[in-house]
Amino acid sequence: MEGGYGWIVVLATFVINAIVQGLIASSGILLNVLLDQFKHDGKAKIGWIPSLLGGLLLATGPLSSYLVERYSCRFVTMIGALVATCGCFISYFAKSVTQLILTYGIITGFGFGLMYLPQTIIVAEWFREKRSTATGVGLSGSGFGAFVIPPISQYILREYGWHSYFLAAAVAVLFCVFFGLLLVANPDLQVEKRNPASSRPVQFISWSLLKDTSFVMFCVSTGLFSGTYRVPFSFLPDYSVRQLQTSKSQAAYLLSYLGFASFLGRLLGGFVGDSFRHRRFLIILVFIMVSGLSVVGMGLSDNYMELALCSFGYGAASGGRVALNAIILADLFGLAALSQTFGLVCLVQGVSIFFGTPIAG
Repeated sequence: MEGGYGWIVVLATFVINAIVQGLIASSGILLNVLLDQFKHDGKAKIGWIPSLLGGLLLATGPLSSYLVERYSCRFVTMIGALVATCGCFISYFAKSVTQLILTYGIITGFGFGLMYLPQTIIVAEWFREKRSTATGVGLSGSGFGAFVIPPISQYILREYGWHSYFLAAAVAVLFCVFFGLLLVANPDLQVEKRNPASSRPVQFISWSLLKDTSFVMFCVSTGLFSGTYRVPFSFLPDYSVRQLQTSKSQAAYLLSYLGFASFLGRLLGGFVGDSFRHRRFLIILVFIMVSGLSVVGMGLSDNYMELALCSFGYGAASGGRVALNAIILADLFGLAALSQTFGLVCLVQGVSIFFGTPIAG
């Protein structure tokens, strides 16, 4: 069960996460451009674009979970990539914020949502002893993408405009279809699923989980954390330009610092999670505390360097916390229930993000 083709799966999830999360991390730069282009619409309305994009990434969790159990991680990922590609491409022709909310916020966000959950589930199915490390490596693609893609997005937006940005995004997401083909299921688990003795009916939502106190408390904690998780990615560049009088290029690099720190944090979270597997709850609490202190530091920053350091701290700590989400759920409820539990947790996270970004705006 360990290693082998599983590492090819990890590589594929790394690339898919990099593209998806890199584009989402670029929302702050895109938001800055749209604020200048559609000044009459206001920050609150335009803020719905990154809010829906990030919220639907997670809020589609139960649907994605159902489809994964009904079909496969590979099938759901490829369908999601095609939907997201269409959303990005149609956004190229948008002429208003309302149209962008529909095409990029809703359609692309829905496609991203179908792609997100399978990346975690498929890796967990291929690993047992190194599950936390492998999951951390796959999810670290999100941080890598958030580090590399925002500067590229900044260049495209500056040189070619936001219409061309959506066209480039469509091409990038289309590559995820190919990498989705590599997400082959673990044959050992497929044999087990075909065994009538171990088969169970596929449910859209497992209502019994909502009666489990441990699961409910985990959802509450995750929901509170997620409500503000995307806020720095969406508004940090604008805050840097308006409050600290930095250039837009400097502001864009803050997202790269966040992304690179998230990349390191997810690797660290995976490694520490395997090294101290009996203390994973304590580790995730430390990550949450550091994340909160970093956000407070952002608000108190008087210069660009302080803001950059706080951004790095937030990216590393929040990345480490995200890397351990699915691992703790697998510890608590088992691998067989991971798709259901992780799907519901994603729903809670998505609802929190829906309201977190517009309120912050």
